[in-house]
Amino acid sequence: MTEPIRQHEFLCLKSGYHKYEDIGKKTRTGCQAKIRFTIEKGLWIVSYFNDYHNYHLTTSKERINLRSGRKILEGHVDVIHSMVAAGIKQTSSYSFLKKEIGKKMIEAGEHYHFFSNIRKLRPYVFPSMHVDQNNRLANFFWIDERSKLDYNCFGDVLVFDTHIEPIKSTITGILFCSVVFSLSDETTESFTWLFETFLEAPGHRQPKSTFTNQDQAMMKAIEVVLPKSSHRLCTWHISNNAKQHLASSFANAEFKAQFNKCFCVCESEKKIESSWDTMIENFEIQDHTWLKRL
Repeated sequence: MTEPIRQHEFLCLKSGYHKYEDIGKKTRTGCQAKIRFTIEKGLWIVSYFNDYHNYHLTTSKERINLRSGRKILEGHVDVIHSMVAAGIKQTSSYSFLKKEIGKKMIEAGEHYHFFSNIRKLRPYVFPSMHVDQNNRLANFFWIDERSKLDYNCFGDVLVFDTHIEPIKSTITGILFCSVVFSLSDETTESFTWLFETFLEAPGHRQPKSTFTNQDQAMMKAIEVVLPKSSHRLCTWHISNNAKQHLASSFANAEFKAQFNKCFCVCESEKKIESSWDTMIENFEIQDHTWLKRL
């Protein structure tokens, strides 16, 4: 039987020395910085910590030269595509993101200067940002003039989707009204800021209907910011969540057919409720917590 791990250390990349390394080309400096964990009953407890490094650390401006700073995430690609579609040069978009990728959170002053220049060139573009207590970018919002026009003309339905990637999300309205945004977290406060900013861009016009998943923080924000909008759950998200919460029931072909009938066949509220009640009764799932909340 393998002996359980009782202690684990994480060392600095420059700890120790290479045995045959040339003196003039040292990549290790014998750095003693490290953290040690003592593991008791599955709980990792810090038993030693030394954060002193004996070499020059990379500055925030130099981080873009590190290997970890050379990758472009899908969320950043979406921002670049939106900026290019709005008429901003691709090189300018990359220059803007280069700093963000290397530093993750850059000073708000740099963003403000960048956005101010965009507004001078394209006054109908609506970029907005929200900073944290350290004056660093926390939340980001972007909508171009074409999307604003589309929403003002046809924005009856707002479809909000955060399943693409945690925290980095896209928001889409009818007729391809696209908005790009990034949130530092998925709290009610962040979603409230996002919806308030979204309403400000097209002149505080609330959509007639809003479709989301079952995110509780998002639902609370909608109650506060979009009280006139009819809030409904997206059937795609319901079906996906149902497969997780009702995995054993979905193994039954009859249940699956009855469940899909409620969403795909019934065309009136009365028929949906009737089919739903029949399904609940036939398969005796009246006390299922997720279904009752749904």
